[in-house]
Amino acid sequence: MALVSLALAKAHLRITDDVQDADIQSKVDQASALVVRLLKDQADPTWDETTVPLPIQLAILKVVAWEFEHRADLVMPRSTLGVEQGLWVELDPLLIPYRDPTLR
Repeated sequence: MALVSLALAKAHLRITDDVQDADIQSKVDQASALVVRLLKDQADPTWDETTVPLPIQLAILKVVAWEFEHRADLVMPRSTLGVEQGLWVELDPLLIPYRDPTLR
């Protein structure tokens, strides 16, 4: 369930050619799954790329950009969810309003 279109992800990454489309789409799918997993039961299964709340979409784009920019950083320390710790500082304010209050 991709919650961000390939076109939006490419615009966010400032990519205009089609050479990396498969890689970018893969990162969009992975980032969408990660954010949905973080939201747990608060993620609406009916969301799609046109109905997902904008802060959720932005969180996905931030994960896509980080993964795209750091894809060669094999020695970068990562959390158990595969997202570099510094990224949490940016994701938390976007996702906290959508998470279950008991999980905060």
